[in-house]
Amino acid sequence: LTLEDQGPAVVVLTDAHGRELHRRNLPAGVNRYTADLSNMPPGLYHFRVISGDRVSSHPVVRVE
Repeated sequence: LTLEDQGPAVVVLTDAHGRELHRRNLPAGVNRYTADLSNMPPGLYHFRVISGDRVSSHPVVRVE
């Protein structure tokens, strides 16, 4: 996941039902985030990136 903003951000991983699975605070200047989904079951997940007053959502499909 590549972040557009250079400020501090929060990355939240949720499952298809909206349950929060992971949350990571990223300091200012970090513009790339990599997550290992290998231990997750196949399915649809969403990464939400919250930076200042901006929120973006990035769907990810995990396949076997």
